[in-house]
Amino acid sequence: MKTNKILLSLATAALVASAAHAGPKLTWNDGDSSMEIFQMVQVWGMNTIDDNSNVAEDSSDLYIRRGRIGVKGKVNADTKYKVWFAYDNLGKGNNNILMGTPHDDTNANKDFYIWDAYFEHSFNKEYANVAFGYFRPQVGKESITSGFTINAYEKGLSNFYYRKHIVGRGPGREVGINLGGLTLDKKLNYNFGIFNPNHTAITGADDAASDGDVVAKATNESSWMYTARVAYSFGDEEMKKFKLGYTTNYFGKRNGTTVGLNYTYQGETDKFNHNISRSVDVLSNYGNFNFSGELDSLVRDGGEAKVSTFRAGYNIPLSGGKVIEPAAMYTKADVTDLDTDHFTTAKEYGNGTAGNQTIKSVGLNYYAKGMKEKYSIHIAEFDKTVDGEGVNKVLTFGAQFIF
Repeated sequence: MKTNKILLSLATAALVASAAHAGPKLTWNDGDSSMEIFQMVQVWGMNTIDDNSNVAEDSSDLYIRRGRIGVKGKVNADTKYKVWFAYDNLGKGNNNILMGTPHDDTNANKDFYIWDAYFEHSFNKEYANVAFGYFRPQVGKESITSGFTINAYEKGLSNFYYRKHIVGRGPGREVGINLGGLTLDKKLNYNFGIFNPNHTAITGADDAASDGDVVAKATNESSWMYTARVAYSFGDEEMKKFKLGYTTNYFGKRNGTTVGLNYTYQGETDKFNHNISRSVDVLSNYGNFNFSGELDSLVRDGGEAKVSTFRAGYNIPLSGGKVIEPAAMYTKADVTDLDTDHFTTAKEYGNGTAGNQTIKSVGLNYYAKGMKEKYSIHIAEFDKTVDGEGVNKVLTFGAQFIF
C-alpha cells in the first residue's frame, strides 16, 4: 500500500510539472498598471519508518501541503498590491505526524482562504516603503521566509510557535501597517510596524464570554502590537531591492552573512498583561554553502518559551543549471516555563505547536529550475515529549512548482 502511494506521488508530481507554465500578465496605463496571475503548489507524501510502537502514528499519506493562487501587480509606478489565497493540507490524514492541520471532513475546516491582501506604496523605493493590509508582521525570520524557499523538509518550529505567540493564528497574518526599507548601501534592512491582533488566543474573547462578559469588550485599548526588525549584512547584501519576503538559497550568487534582531510588544488584553517576543537570526550564503539559524524568546506575563531552528545545505551544480543540495535541519521548542494553553492547538502527539518537541531532518533537494521546480526527499525524526510519546521517524518526499 505504501509503495503504491509513493508511485502515485511521483505520477502526480510529473503531471503537475508538465502543466506548469507562467501565468498571464496584463498591463495598461502605458505599463504603469499591471495584474499578473500566479500559482504555487507543494505535493507531499510521507511514510512512517519507526513508529516506536505508537499505532496512532503508523501512517502513509499523500496530500497537497501548500497551495497558492492569486494576483499581484501595480496600481501605478509607486504602488503595488498582492492578493492571494491558500488551499493547504488538502487530503492530509488525521494520523499524519507532519506539520499542518489535518484535512477533516467537517465544514469547520477552511479549505480555501485568504493568505495575504495588501498594498505597498513607495515614497522612496529604497528606504521608505509603506505596506498596509493583511500580511505577516515583518518580524521573526522563519515566519517571514516563504515555505516555498526553505531547504529542509519543512519550516522550523520557530515559524509555528512564533506566529501562534504573536498573532494567535497559524498563517501568521494580521491587519496592520509596516514601514520598511534599505540603507547604508543596502546593507541595513529595517521594518517597523503596528498591528491589531484580533484572534481570541490574543484578545481573550473566549475567556471573557465564558465568564459572562460581553465579547465585544474582550479587547481593551492597549492591545496594539508594535513590531521592529533590523538586519545588517556583512559582505553581499541580502536583497538588492526592498521587498516583503525572503529566501535561503542564492544558488552561488551571494557571499555574505545577514544578522537580524526582532522585537514585538503588546500590552494588556483579557488574555494577558503583556506579550513580548525577542529573536535573533542569521543567514549565511558563501558560494554553494547555505546556513540559516534563529533563536526565539517568547514571553507572556513572566513565563518564557524558547524556540530555535538551524539549517544547513550545500549546492552541487549539475549540467543545464540543475542543482542537488544535501541539507539538514535541527529545530526545538521548549515551552516548559510558559503557560502552554495558546500552543496546544493540534492533536496530542505533536502535530503543530503542541508542547515541547525536537525535530531533526536530513535529505536531498533537486532543483530542476531553481525554486520554480523542486523535488525533495528527507528523513525526519520527531521527539515529541508529550505524554511520553517518544521518538518517531518519517520518510517525506515532495514536489514543488511555482508558475
